[in-house]
Amino acid sequence: MDKEIIHSAIRNHKTLHINYLSSKGKNTGRIIHPARVQKKYLIAYCEKRNDIRIFRLDRIKSVQALNQSSDDELVELAKMKETPQPHYSKAKYSIKKRTRNIKHYHSVEQQTDSYQVNNSLAEQKSGNEIITVIIVILILYLLFF
Repeated sequence: MDKEIIHSAIRNHKTLHINYLSSKGKNTGRIIHPARVQKKYLIAYCEKRNDIRIFRLDRIKSVQALNQSSDDELVELAKMKETPQPHYSKAKYSIKKRTRNIKHYHSVEQQTDSYQVNNSLAEQKSGNEIITVIIVILILYLLFF
């Protein structure tokens, strides 16, 4: 796949024919009106889907410039489309230490090729530690009052 063909089509307002490998592994031919390339994505209006689509550049198997001019209105709409943002999820794991489990919860942010783990002190407290503190407070209260 030649990125220069894509950039040239964007500059010259031309449509492209691409062979695109979907996330399900199906190879499809598409006629698109390219709007912009951002990082590893091509944002374009897809005639097959009649909608603005975000194509991963690594899934474009071939590209061919067509003599047909791009529709400027569709290209302008596609330029406003946002690219995918990082995914946020919760990861849970257990660490066995002697006879008890200590559970930790972390917020995990997926970035392009790596993961960043954000720890929170409040999230690291297990239920057993909280119960132990409450029992100690009750015992001290009963002893001194």
